[in-house]
Amino acid sequence: MELGISTGIFHEKNLLELLPHLRRAGFTTLEIWASTEVRNGERAHFDWKNRDSIAALSQKLAELGMKAHSMHAPFSNEVDVSSLDEHRRAAAVRETVLAMEALKLLGGQILVAHPASTESYQHEKAHRFAQSRKSILEIAAFAREMEITLAVENQLPHILGGDVPTLLALIEGLERPRAGLCFDTSHANLYGHQSVDQTYKQIADRVIALHVSDNRGKHDDHLIPGEGSINWPAFIHALDMEHYPGVFTLEVIAASQQAAPGELLQNLHEKIKPTIPSP
Repeated sequence: MELGISTGIFHEKNLLELLPHLRRAGFTTLEIWASTEVRNGERAHFDWKNRDSIAALSQKLAELGMKAHSMHAPFSNEVDVSSLDEHRRAAAVRETVLAMEALKLLGGQILVAHPASTESYQHEKAHRFAQSRKSILEIAAFAREMEITLAVENQLPHILGGDVPTLLALIEGLERPRAGLCFDTSHANLYGHQSVDQTYKQIADRVIALHVSDNRGKHDDHLIPGEGSINWPAFIHALDMEHYPGVFTLEVIAASQQAAPGELLQNLHEKIKPTIPSP
């Protein structure tokens, strides 16, 4: 199984400056974080809307022998494909498609998208589901045209799209292999009623991407695997038994965005690489 990492581990750092640290640590397969954050008039981390920035990133990846396998679509309270406001929903879809175009230019394959980004209250759940489903169908249509695969990510308990029935309903009818699910271990662990490996097994036949991190069952901590309460041997065994076909993408977040990335990334690679099945 191929090991990858989300560049969101240092989402406040300039991506071009981060790449050499990732490469030296042994990471060559990346999920690019399409941040919505803007600082001093410039998009933080990586300007995925700017063709010159995309070209510069593509060149740097090639120089370092790295690849952008996937991209995390933008999301925030304002960029929410399940928004009950139709104008905001449509705008969020447009932002997602722009990220998809950037991914295509980078030679990537999978766009990971949240089915919702803001809290879903019981009285609005049906409406929000309809909005999310509408958006996913629209995004999937663009993905087919661009030959990009759409992976809808399981969400946190208070946000639409975390439970198995809702997830499967959101992608119902979408053809394989152009659409599937991204399984986030940290999100799944917050449901508590069953283990992460049990939840994975319920949807394994539709999982095409992973977001791997740990937590202690209360908050979405994005800890390094082994630092929280997830049973990792059981989950790794489930991946092996269900013949998971994709990349083992770490989505951990550095405790301090100001920390020097070199040693942290090196230790992370050395710790995780031996624990996953060989390709």
